[in-house]
Amino acid sequence: GLLLSFQCCCLQVVPRRLAQPKPFGTVSPFTMLVKPPNHCYHAHMRIVSYNIANGGHERIPLIIQGIRELRPNIVGLLETNGWQTQQLASFAKDTALPYTYFAKAKTNFDLSLCSNRAPRSAATLNEPALWHAAIAATFSLTKADELLLLLVHLDPRDEDHRLSEMQYLLQQTKSFPNAIIMGDFNSLSPHDSYDENELLMRLQEQHITKFGENRLRFNVITSVETAGFVDAAQLMGYPWTPT
Repeated sequence: GLLLSFQCCCLQVVPRRLAQPKPFGTVSPFTMLVKPPNHCYHAHMRIVSYNIANGGHERIPLIIQGIRELRPNIVGLLETNGWQTQQLASFAKDTALPYTYFAKAKTNFDLSLCSNRAPRSAATLNEPALWHAAIAATFSLTKADELLLLLVHLDPRDEDHRLSEMQYLLQQTKSFPNAIIMGDFNSLSPHDSYDENELLMRLQEQHITKFGENRLRFNVITSVETAGFVDAAQLMGYPWTPT
């Protein structure tokens, strides 16, 4: 999993291997992009992004175990498909994260946010521009300053639509000097250490075009970094592994 910490203006990503990582779902090393803060905040926050894969129903005890090990302040869960209010409340109780928000996606690939501190605000972004949905939540850093957190699940089909989604999401961050975009981008990063020619050949053999047809595309991640965000995992040298 990825652990993101804010402490005295330092952004720190701590890679942590869970005891049994495979059953939990999909954890990408490139799920968090951070807009570096302009001020020094004497606050410490642990933030986790987790795609639990299709509701994670039979794996929920393992997911809870993993979250407990990480002891985060905020957890963004993707693909909480089929979770009802009772399911989310039970998960929140078992992980000691009592503040919850559930976002119903058009595609039923739902999102949930759990935290041990009350957000200033939380809302579902379910605009036509988004294939699934997103959660926009704000948390206090100081009495005057706040953090915008966007939990997103981008279109799995093609880079052009993902790029359009990301442009919409970046617009939401413009009035916030402190922001995190995290979740499942369904995108490749130019920082990944794979053989591009070999990966493209394998994708073509399987008729997978979501990452490009004649060349690999990195437009989504590049656009976020161009907008002033930092890939937290890349910044900290988190080792890339395929999922």
